[in-house]
Amino acid sequence: MKAALISIDGLGYDDLPVFSRTESLGRLISSAQIARSEAITPAQTYPCHASILSGCYPEHTGVVDNLSHPHRLWQWWRSAINVPILTDHAAAAGLATASVCFPMTAGASMDYLVPEIWAEREGDDPDPVFRSACSEKGYAYYERHKEKLDWMRTPGMDLFAASVFVDIVREKRPDIALLHLSYLDHQKHLHGPSASSVPHAVAFIDKLMADVLEVLDDEYAVFIAGDHGHRMQERPLSVSIDGIEVHPAGMSAEIYLDGMGEEEAYESLVSTPGVRKVFRKRELGQIHLPSSFDLLVLAEDGYAFSQSGSVTPSGHGYAGFEGPYPPFIAYNLPYGFKRTECSLVDEAPTVLRALGIDMPGCDGSSLI
Repeated sequence: MKAALISIDGLGYDDLPVFSRTESLGRLISSAQIARSEAITPAQTYPCHASILSGCYPEHTGVVDNLSHPHRLWQWWRSAINVPILTDHAAAAGLATASVCFPMTAGASMDYLVPEIWAEREGDDPDPVFRSACSEKGYAYYERHKEKLDWMRTPGMDLFAASVFVDIVREKRPDIALLHLSYLDHQKHLHGPSASSVPHAVAFIDKLMADVLEVLDDEYAVFIAGDHGHRMQERPLSVSIDGIEVHPAGMSAEIYLDGMGEEEAYESLVSTPGVRKVFRKRELGQIHLPSSFDLLVLAEDGYAFSQSGSVTPSGHGYAGFEGPYPPFIAYNLPYGFKRTECSLVDEAPTVLRALGIDMPGCDGSSLI
């Protein structure tokens, strides 16, 4: 058996009734096994995908934000994850690997790799960026479909991703294949936190998935994962306090001390309007975070941290254990799930177990 892992960014467990009415995903959902998965904290795309890939919490992956510290650059690169990922284990077992637009895979050792990455500025030539980040065999597929890209924008990126994925699977039949689609998340940010608020995005994703599911056929066990859900956010929360550095991550923020003591910073933050909870450094391990920063701040409902003074209508970055929760869906799997509640860290060991491979050293455990 082969396996495909498809990440639909922003897909929440509560979105499943909407997707169950679609033509392609609806048929899949009706006969699939489904678990409700707990996102990691903070529930941001790149930290969540680092955990989906590795089966480890941020305290071990080292990934706590979409952007790096201190330079605030997108964390596209596999090298930012401190632990092995599922394709490393698959390759070690002699299996062929592929990944298309999956976050945090740039530069990874895979047979057919076309990662999520884009040129620094709109209008820049993307060829050098992709050449540096793709595998040699993957770059040929990038060149075949690059005209579909519209810089970093969706739905062009998803159209590109699905087209590349379908061609790789059809022509090369890798043992494990990863795909990431981001249009649903982008549209939720603009229009609201539920799939029912973005029917055009639901229809677009389902149309892409029709081609994807057709090429996967019965040879593949298909896993579909959401990374996080969405919440309404109406009020920007700007924190400017001398002696600390604030890194916004949606509904949470990492705090780096820059001359202020921890207790003084804690007291200043907990008394800030819009701040709901502050975790001290010694408490970060309790929520599976590393001590690479000093405090974590959670916003009150309806608030999101912002340096610009504005927020989109919907967002994330919340504490994963508080929800909303993403789904983890398995189709064409000859095993039953042992449980219907899980965590993102359980997903990689489940996918590998379907291939007959163990994932030692991870934080999660297989559902099968």
